[in-house]
Amino acid sequence: MPKKIIDYVFLAVMGYILITKAPGWIRNTSLQSKPAPIATVKRISGESIEFPIPGQKLIVVFWATWCGPCKMELNRMNQLMSEGVIKNNELLAISIQEDAKTVSDFMNQNNYQFLVALDETGKIAEKYQVSGTPTVVFMDAVGKVDWITTGFSPSLSLRIKSFLKN
Repeated sequence: MPKKIIDYVFLAVMGYILITKAPGWIRNTSLQSKPAPIATVKRISGESIEFPIPGQKLIVVFWATWCGPCKMELNRMNQLMSEGVIKNNELLAISIQEDAKTVSDFMNQNNYQFLVALDETGKIAEKYQVSGTPTVVFMDAVGKVDWITTGFSPSLSLRIKSFLKN
């Protein structure tokens, strides 16, 4: 392929990425370094969990059982938990607009070990401006959003290790 055509293809791909991804990047960075919205979710068992949790770092992932990239990210997080990188109280997975039985069955099928909560109405995802799944939010110990990403993130494992280490 002539160099000029490759240049045009590259520019077209980059333009497409910027046009489709830029709004999400802008939305996500607008939340960073700001206080995380306070929310209360219910676990499948009915127990309520309020977050962010003062004095504790927390990774919150908004996901859905039908989402392929969510399953890949949840598998990686579950692996990091089994390796001791993530402690049980450092990860909260919030299923968006799904019922308890669907989520419970999915959790059991995949042997996930982390805390799971339900956002059956989508109101909490709305507070966090979730525009797609998975959306992963890192909250620091003072309750500010440290980092947020939407979609599959190849660097997620490294980011988690770095975030929890500091």
